[in-house]
Amino acid sequence: MQFGGAIALMESVDTLAEDLLKVKPTFLIAVPKVFNKIYEGIQAKMHEEGGLKKKLFDMSCEAAVKCRGKASKSVKLKLLDKIVFSKIRERFGGRLEGVLTASAVMNPQIAMFFADLGIPTYDAYGLTELHPRLQ
Repeated sequence: MQFGGAIALMESVDTLAEDLLKVKPTFLIAVPKVFNKIYEGIQAKMHEEGGLKKKLFDMSCEAAVKCRGKASKSVKLKLLDKIVFSKIRERFGGRLEGVLTASAVMNPQIAMFFADLGIPTYDAYGLTELHPRLQ
């Protein structure tokens, strides 16, 4: 906020896709359930589309998994990123640099999927019993 940031609240989980396109966030904070729903939606959409789109999506995911932990992306992944993953990132408003989950740990498979897309995830949670008491 000090450096010109803004906060936007989604109307509801049902309007999340439209809200992301309106707001074009650079960072998204939500509970893991929201990311689970997004992940399931992407998977369902790809399954529904089938054909070449599904094949390219699967190839992109496989190439991203092979490049995990490596210093640079393969040429194949760079090309597939432009063709497939960039379109998915655009559905988040095109400026998303990372996501933060709270209240629970995100499913590791889903967190890695977002990282593969180029959207790193960070978990921030803790026991409520350990919060500082004000006196």
